[in-house]
Amino acid sequence: MTDPDLHNRSGSHPSRPPIATYRWQLTTDAGFDAAAAAAPDLAALGISHLYLSPVAEATPGSTHGYDVVDPTRLRAELGGAEAFERLVATAHRFGLGIVIDIVPNHMAADAANPWWWDVLRLGRRSRWAATFDVDWDPPKGQLRETVLVPVLGDHFGRELEAGELRIARGRGEGRLLVVRYHEHEFPVSPATTAHLLERVAVRADDDVLGVAARVMARVEDQTADIGARDTDLRVAERTALARLDDPAVAAAVDVELDELAADHDRLEALLEQQHHRLARWRIGASELDYRRFFDVDTLVATRTDDDATWELLHRLPIQLVNAGAVDGLRVDHVDGLRDPAAHLGRLRKEVGDDPWLLVEKILRADEDLPEDWPVDGTTGYEVAELLGGWLTDPGGAAMLSVAWRDLTGSGGGFEAMAIECRRLVIDAGLAADVERVTDALVEVCEGRRRHRDHARSDLRLALVEVAVHAPGYRSYVHPSGEPG
Repeated sequence: MTDPDLHNRSGSHPSRPPIATYRWQLTTDAGFDAAAAAAPDLAALGISHLYLSPVAEATPGSTHGYDVVDPTRLRAELGGAEAFERLVATAHRFGLGIVIDIVPNHMAADAANPWWWDVLRLGRRSRWAATFDVDWDPPKGQLRETVLVPVLGDHFGRELEAGELRIARGRGEGRLLVVRYHEHEFPVSPATTAHLLERVAVRADDDVLGVAARVMARVEDQTADIGARDTDLRVAERTALARLDDPAVAAAVDVELDELAADHDRLEALLEQQHHRLARWRIGASELDYRRFFDVDTLVATRTDDDATWELLHRLPIQLVNAGAVDGLRVDHVDGLRDPAAHLGRLRKEVGDDPWLLVEKILRADEDLPEDWPVDGTTGYEVAELLGGWLTDPGGAAMLSVAWRDLTGSGGGFEAMAIECRRLVIDAGLAADVERVTDALVEVCEGRRRHRDHARSDLRLALVEVAVHAPGYRSYVHPSGEPG
């Protein structure tokens, strides 16, 4: 966690209007100290603000930082809180302000993300279940109360029979046992862990392990208080971990897991009991039951409409702004948020009127930012488009069009090709999203007698046509029902 007194110990700096920003892509080789070292040169060039890529904890080794695993902490691989404090002090000494990129729309669907791991381990009863935009009640029965994880290179049964899927010993609390597939690990539910450890306890004649296993078996009781459940689970796991250090118990675990790996039917039955469903990677596009960043399965969307989630996602940047360490925020992928106007209004209220607040927003040529967004502008895609136009010779369009027609055999113009490509994206990459929205439309129609006889196939077709011919990147509907 960042130090709330960071600004006071770094020394105040005069407020400076944004004139020119320099984007610094933070990596493990170019972290906070490297950015600080560049401050004198950037100031000499006339840069007013250093614009940093995401600063929160990300997946180990991430080269971009948008795959956040803990939004409440400064990333250790970049130098952590101490290095960030040095960067702020140096930047201010040379008259530079700091703008940071924040990522409220999504987090990494990765084993390094403890919130996501807990959801895969405990399912809908996880304390983090409301954090992620998961459809727990999809039409496909096999996926109800389950998160689809499309990572397998081949069909599930083939991978299992080839010995590529197995339950193995893990490391630490929440990971006593894991499902291992090549370099990937996935959680084993407390109920399944308890089942296996009870068998181990009998083998090793270990009463203490048996008691710990029985406590674990009870924690998935739907009526259990989450706080009491997590405490019981933590104590039971620590007890089990201590017993697993005993050579006799460890040997019994190895025998149990080896026998399980050899019994494909039993292993399949246990894997089917998990709160996640491992599947071939190809079915993700059409059946994935959680919202993503575009079509990237490894970036799971968050539910920023949930107050507790919103607070956790914004705690660190708000602290940094209010401490005077950061002068502005750039909100990544604002159009992924359920209600951008309300989201930005809350953020503006938290940081006040002075900080620079920008959004990553794709605007068409005839489109303006919504007037009810309390922001200072976009990150400049429209300016980049203008600059690109100035650097492009319009005389080359005719030659490129001829070359395109000769190469593809297409007689249509750009608009026809754009529509075709939109259909391709919807059918290939966003099919699961289309199905989820279609399901919502079906539910809406079923509740209205004048519309209940619309066939699902017709609703899907209408949805696709609206999406393909949409005049903007995103439409906005407020809770009042009025378009934004």
